[in-house]
Amino acid sequence: MLYSLTEATMSEIKNTIGMKTVESGGLLGSAGRGIIDKYVFDPGKLESTIEFAPNVDYMQRILMRWSNQGIRFLGIIHSHIMGSALSDRDILMARRILECNEHIDYILMPVFTTIDQRITWYKVGNNCVNAIEVEMPKGK
Repeated sequence: MLYSLTEATMSEIKNTIGMKTVESGGLLGSAGRGIIDKYVFDPGKLESTIEFAPNVDYMQRILMRWSNQGIRFLGIIHSHIMGSALSDRDILMARRILECNEHIDYILMPVFTTIDQRITWYKVGNNCVNAIEVEMPKGK
């Protein structure tokens, strides 16, 4: 599936994790058609510059609300200061999410690099990690 990111969602990402310490993040979702048009910042992360540590209780509440609204969970975005590769811990987190959600074949795990304000997109499955292209808003 080809995904596209809305300008409003990109703006929200830049105004939250783009302005915070590295290893901040949030949830990505879609109301349909592969358009990434939902984003919720995770304000409750542990203050650590070593790794993204989401507030699982908060995120689960958001996911329940999204489910009731027909919004599909697509993945988790988080920031690195530089270097856009997923760490082994990032991949492990994605695979743990998949283990708990057997109805999901893969999740998106993009990395937002704060130094250049860019997103590198990854799709993580149980047996693969692939860089993917996502259509970005013009000029972004």
